[in-house]
Amino acid sequence: MIFILPPLVNISQVPLERIAKIRKNISRDFLIVTPGIRPKESNEDDQKRLATPEEAIKNGADYIVIGRPITQAKDPVNWILLTILV
Repeated sequence: MIFILPPLVNISQVPLERIAKIRKNISRDFLIVTPGIRPKESNEDDQKRLATPEEAIKNGADYIVIGRPITQAKDPVNWILLTILV
């Protein structure tokens, strides 16, 4: 029996201040997930390191993690449409 598997994908959670340095030194096959993403107008809550979606993507993040601003929004879908996808 032969199994053909897709290439393994490496994923790492990387704070904004390290994205650019890591991206310069690794393959594009390595996916970078950046937590602590908040639009400028969002509350910081207990986050120590924050970045806007624009900052994270500009620095090389492949995926961004936006938690409480979405989950605590009165209308999460509308919040995404009006805040992130504009």
